[in-house]
Amino acid sequence: MRTLLIAGVVSIVFCSGLASGQSLEEKFETLRKEFEDHKKETAASKSLLEKSGVTIKFSGRLFLDWGFFNLDSDQKKDTAFDGTEDGTEFRAVRIAASGKIHDDIDYKIQTDMVGQDIDFKDVWIAYRGLPKGLKLKVGHHKEPFSLEQLNSARFLNFMERSVMDALVPGRNTGFSVSGTCADEMINWAAGVFRDVSDSGSGQDNGKLSVTARVSASPVYDDDGRTVVHVGGAASFRNPNDSGKAFATEPEAHLADDFVDTGALNADEITLLGAEAAVVLGSFSAQAEYVYADVDLATGSDPSFMGYYGQVSYFLTGETKNYSRSKGTFGRVKPINNIFEGDCGCGAWELVGRVSNLDLTDSGVSGGELMNYGAGVNWYWNPNARVMCNYIVADLDGFGPADIFQMRFQIDF
Repeated sequence: MRTLLIAGVVSIVFCSGLASGQSLEEKFETLRKEFEDHKKETAASKSLLEKSGVTIKFSGRLFLDWGFFNLDSDQKKDTAFDGTEDGTEFRAVRIAASGKIHDDIDYKIQTDMVGQDIDFKDVWIAYRGLPKGLKLKVGHHKEPFSLEQLNSARFLNFMERSVMDALVPGRNTGFSVSGTCADEMINWAAGVFRDVSDSGSGQDNGKLSVTARVSASPVYDDDGRTVVHVGGAASFRNPNDSGKAFATEPEAHLADDFVDTGALNADEITLLGAEAAVVLGSFSAQAEYVYADVDLATGSDPSFMGYYGQVSYFLTGETKNYSRSKGTFGRVKPINNIFEGDCGCGAWELVGRVSNLDLTDSGVSGGELMNYGAGVNWYWNPNARVMCNYIVADLDGFGPADIFQMRFQIDF
């Protein structure tokens, strides 16, 4: 943004100088004065913010996806899959502002501009002044459940989360408290949430959910190149009156839902999750299991389950970036950015995954989906990468569907 501003100033001054017949020396002197004025204005604005105790940082992301599908012959005849066609889409176009207000209040306002509406993502206020380093967060944010869900989409091994994620709560509006102990070896979070729309609002009498997660890294050596992570989570949910549906695409957002329970008239839903991960230098592995027990208002009570296991290996020597305080994985930093250093090839990562989601039980025929995935990620630098995924989606009752997809991703 600053580069564009400078370029604009240069162009305007230069063109105006030509029009006024200024000499080259006069044009550069005018340009110097413009820069000095701009520098003073910027410093004054920064000083004003600092004096008020407010900081602000802008960030964003852009994901451009391409997908190609080869469905089973029976799926091609089924109208339920008519929307699964080759295509392209902007998966995410997000802009965010975050910062601090004085010393103990954090904030973030993040929206996604994909589609016809602007959706809320992270829109919250956090207070860090509680005893023992505890943090209180209020607003629209992720419920503390599942390592895969809590990892940012910017840093996932694959373009989409596993099919298991259909059982996992995402962002909702509520209150949560989080903290660490044992020198950050253990971290935990718990909160009360209300299921809401993409605008962050919702109304239902007493329909609240309680969610909690605990994770630990009993092994953390060599500055994070050797890590063992374990964790568990639970969520006790009261769905809103419109019913709760579990559904998902085959890890390809351009596809139709391959499995879907339809709206379930549930009084309560209990979710239990277990997670584990290991980092050994350039190799990492991660797995999770989620069990969902659904208490229907009438009829038999079904239970659903999902799981995944995935591996990653960096051909160029990098390692996954693990945060002990959050119990999640973060940004990968190539040893050499593209066209820089001895290699100049960026970072290359090979990934593989097996995942399963079973939504059929006790009279509910949502279907069972088994996915096998492989991929290559090419990191140009810490803020840009190209992803290629190949997925075999084996839906019970049909033959396997072949999916190839690519993503061009930047974030700042």
